[in-house]
Amino acid sequence: MRALVRVTMLAVVVGLGLTATACRLNPMERPTVKVTGVTVGSISFTGVDGVVDLSIYNPNAVGLPLEAMAWRLTVSGQSAVSGRAELADTIPAKQNASVRARIHIGAGAAPALASAIAGGAVTYHLDATFTFRTQIGALSVETSTDGTLRR
Repeated sequence: MRALVRVTMLAVVVGLGLTATACRLNPMERPTVKVTGVTVGSISFTGVDGVVDLSIYNPNAVGLPLEAMAWRLTVSGQSAVSGRAELADTIPAKQNASVRARIHIGAGAAPALASAIAGGAVTYHLDATFTFRTQIGALSVETSTDGTLRR
């Protein structure tokens, strides 16, 4: 009986050692983030609200919690506005997920943006940094894209 316990304990220790080694050999891979669109929702005295639609692929064997998006938006070549959106999505392992990030542009920058939008089709440039929380710490992914605002 004691021999069986020793063999079992040895198997568990070896298994844990192999798992730890495998984790060191396979570090977390960066997810890919693609901006699929930027939409302006409401325009009011308090500012402009919008949505950034994302497609995120997680190549890892575990789900990755997405915490935040720091962004900088330039509309029709106008001066850029920036902000941060707190997110609470988990991107499943080895899967693609659609995520919507809500953004708010304050009243100070809203008039220039509103007049640009009123003129018709508006181009934008978006730089964003996404923060994922992993077991080994924060993982940042940067992306940059150009497109046409939707209303």
